[in-house]
Amino acid sequence: MNYYELWTDSENIIAFLITLGLLLTVVLPIWIVIKRDVRYSAMVRINHLPKSWIIETLGLTDRQAGQIVARRHASGYFVNYKDFVARTDCFSRKEYKKIKRKLDFTISYTSTRINHANCTGIMEGLWLTADQAGQLVAQRDKSGYFTDYRDFVTQTGLPKKQCAKIKEYLDFTIHYTSTQICFADRKQLKEGLHLSDDQARKIVDERDTYGDFSDYNDFVRRTGIPETQCATFRKYLSFTINHTSAQINRAGRGQMQTGLRLTNDQARKIIDERDARGDFSDYGDFLTRTGFSEKECAGFKEWLRFEQTYTSVQINFATEKQIKAALRLTDSQAQTMVAERDAHGEFSGYDDFIRRTGFSEEECARFKKWMKFKVSTKINFATYAEMRAELGLTASEAKIIVAERKTHVNFLDYNDFRKKTRFSGSTCLRIKKYLDFTIRPPEIQPVVNDSAEINLDEIIRKAKTGTAKRTDAGTAGKAQAVAPARLPAIKINDASETEIQERLGVTIIQAKMIVAERKARGNYPDYGDFVNRTGLSERACSRFKDSLDFTVSHFSDRKQGRVLDI
Repeated sequence: MNYYELWTDSENIIAFLITLGLLLTVVLPIWIVIKRDVRYSAMVRINHLPKSWIIETLGLTDRQAGQIVARRHASGYFVNYKDFVARTDCFSRKEYKKIKRKLDFTISYTSTRINHANCTGIMEGLWLTADQAGQLVAQRDKSGYFTDYRDFVTQTGLPKKQCAKIKEYLDFTIHYTSTQICFADRKQLKEGLHLSDDQARKIVDERDTYGDFSDYNDFVRRTGIPETQCATFRKYLSFTINHTSAQINRAGRGQMQTGLRLTNDQARKIIDERDARGDFSDYGDFLTRTGFSEKECAGFKEWLRFEQTYTSVQINFATEKQIKAALRLTDSQAQTMVAERDAHGEFSGYDDFIRRTGFSEEECARFKKWMKFKVSTKINFATYAEMRAELGLTASEAKIIVAERKTHVNFLDYNDFRKKTRFSGSTCLRIKKYLDFTIRPPEIQPVVNDSAEINLDEIIRKAKTGTAKRTDAGTAGKAQAVAPARLPAIKINDASETEIQERLGVTIIQAKMIVAERKARGNYPDYGDFVNRTGLSERACSRFKDSLDFTVSHFSDRKQGRVLDI
């Protein structure tokens, strides 16, 4: 027997045993700890994670994750695996077994300011159901903030066991904000002073009915809020009254209440007096007619403005309301004007108006220059305000005309106007004789004719056809006639879309069609070919017939003549 080989085998055995011991005592515990950490790192806190994270970590479908979140919000958190299985029914037995080891039902509460938090904050912080959180917020808005834990349990009606779990996480601290009690609305009062709905509503109603609160004692006496509750937010109340300037002859009831801090009754009294007997001339007239005392008006006297501002109005078209607002008349004066106009026709002028209405010169002197008796309106370039004032159109009707004019450029005549605007027959008939369809030619420069020999017939012909802008009356040899040039000639075979639109007064669609036809089939040789190929009506083309130049530039790269389709 070889003792050396035996000793070598013994050393190998001893080394193996030592290595095995090290593995069992050191490596194995470390491996167990790592495995445990990996296992717990994959755990899903099913009571906290949102829907998207549940889908990602557990590999569930959208429907399954949606049901988990819905049940959690509706009935509260899941207590354990048994409760989870009982309240969810969208998994198979195999799926339950697959996710069982990954579910973590730990509940983590967070401190919640119960007097400030909304429904979502309460649900996430205290793990209440949606119904419980909604009921808690509704109770807080109705009865005011919660003073302590006992008050919280009494008012909310939550189970005592559930309240005991969240007791240490309830924060009843109340944070007030400075509130201008004479201006704040209900929402600001509720949020700034933590009042109930009824209390905030009572404060606003009392203030609007009987005026602003003068100080803290007046506030407590008139609102009826308990002294103990008012004492908690007393230092956050501000009774400063800030007035703003108000035009008393035009301001509405809301403007008077906000700007002058008047009550509902006071503002209504001022408006009724103003409507019945006209504007107030000055502060003395205001006191005499409203019956207010100097003491009542002392707070807002310096903020009163008595300027009388007028606006132009077409007296033959405007409604009673428009005349009254524009000329600052009383109800009876506006009614008299409209009744006379409706009964005996429109007023021909200012003198006819004075004679028929019975108003004196003194009465009309203040608004005489604002009365318009114009008999026609150039509908193709009248402004929005002019159409409303001169034709008595509504805002929507004036907008339609402006929009149609921008789209189709000009109205050619009454039939074209009615077709494009689609106004009712009664509206069109009412304004028919006051419509002027004169077209304002673009880019016309007046030229003074210094020649002693003037062809008056030619000037008149141009004026009638719209090719002359104006003429000064005079005779040959005694006066000079000022006759504008015709529309500048446009080379229709060279002009761009923009030039055609601006120079001929056509729409952009028509300009594009003219250029497209020219590019496709060659230049236009004459006026007849232009009308046939563009598809424009003879009446539409007659406006700019004399301004078309069919010559082609020497440097034009376009095809000459017409190109026929083969």
